[in-house]
Amino acid sequence: MVVTNCLDLGCHSVVLEVNNGRLTSRCPTNVCAIVASEAVEQCIALVDGTNVDRKNIRPLIATLKAVSAAFDRGDTIPAMNGMDAFQNKVAAQIAPANPNEAASFIASIQRILDGINCTAVVGAAAGQQ
Repeated sequence: MVVTNCLDLGCHSVVLEVNNGRLTSRCPTNVCAIVASEAVEQCIALVDGTNVDRKNIRPLIATLKAVSAAFDRGDTIPAMNGMDAFQNKVAAQIAPANPNEAASFIASIQRILDGINCTAVVGAAAGQQ
């Protein structure tokens, strides 16, 4: 999967089109672009809703809450550093006993990072025009 378009905040109707050279298939859907702190809150809900031992979950949620607060203040660099720290904690503390949950947590954060990077690329391109 490759992101080729960055969307403004809000909900959008999009069409996924796949073509193998002979056949074309289209799938219309709606997607909503949210701010980073909202995405982190969804990640918190994901982490909180798992069967991973609570003593391991609490520090992860604390890290994510700090990340969300940093995004709310507009402190993008500390927030991104916090997401890196979260991924490292998950890899070290969760993955050995709960590899599926760890992969899910890391993938969730990676999607947020990808969205931030997409926004940064689009913003930089707009500034060069």
